[in-house]
Amino acid sequence: MGRRILILIPILLLMFNVVVNALINIEAPIEVCTYGNVTVNYLRGLFSEQVFRVIIRDSLNGAYSVVVTIYVWMPNREVKELGTYLGDAGVVYINATKLLTAFKEWRDYLLNKGCNLNLINIGVIILASIHTPQGVYAIIKTVPLNLAKILGGL
Repeated sequence: MGRRILILIPILLLMFNVVVNALINIEAPIEVCTYGNVTVNYLRGLFSEQVFRVIIRDSLNGAYSVVVTIYVWMPNREVKELGTYLGDAGVVYINATKLLTAFKEWRDYLLNKGCNLNLINIGVIILASIHTPQGVYAIIKTVPLNLAKILGGL
């Protein structure tokens, strides 16, 4: 009986650890946009903060190191840089706080104008360089993200 308990306790602890880690890492998509070889995922973890993830593939669907700079056009006609980020395997995680700050400014502006936020998509400008074994090349994409969905995920 004592041996069974000694064997059962580590197994139960391991199972508990697996379940807790799975719950912590679950991500619910709030907004997903794919434009050609660029996919933007805006996710909210079950117990974590929001994540803004950009996935870039080359023309052959390969995943390489990328350097991405993100911009958003603001209501005051200013183009605001949200930062430059590095990523491996074509995946870059963007600072969601900067994106949320820009989108809140858009929300305030649009509400002041009497617009329906569910009908508005804000364009995010993505400049990226993809580093492949054949060389480096650049892409430029604009990806519209739904303002209400993203701010609704707060």
